[in-house]
Amino acid sequence: MGAHLEIRRTDPVTGQVKYLHGGQFSARLTTHQKKWSICEKECLAQKKAAEFFAKPMSVTKKLGVGHCDNAPTVQAWKRAKRGAFSNSSRIATFLSSMAQLPVELVYTPGKNLNQADY
Repeated sequence: MGAHLEIRRTDPVTGQVKYLHGGQFSARLTTHQKKWSICEKECLAQKKAAEFFAKPMSVTKKLGVGHCDNAPTVQAWKRAKRGAFSNSSRIATFLSSMAQLPVELVYTPGKNLNQADY
């Protein structure tokens, strides 16, 4: 699992947007977790990354954006925001814990996630 925190700052004088490196997260799956489905692994990765970066994201008043390359994970997140539940207990756990964090998930194709996948 890997994630990259990118901080977006706008210069008040010029209006230019600058992107700064905010941190890197990396973890390994346990032997048990390696047997999970792709969606469950992606949900776990999103949850762990959001929890890891929760403290730096809490000091800003802006909503954090998590870029996910797994469309079913993002769809499950959107359904959970509307009040739907997942049949998978692992995905349901992910959704309930993510609801407490100031994060929005968006789908981004994997070829555009160079930093996190590197």
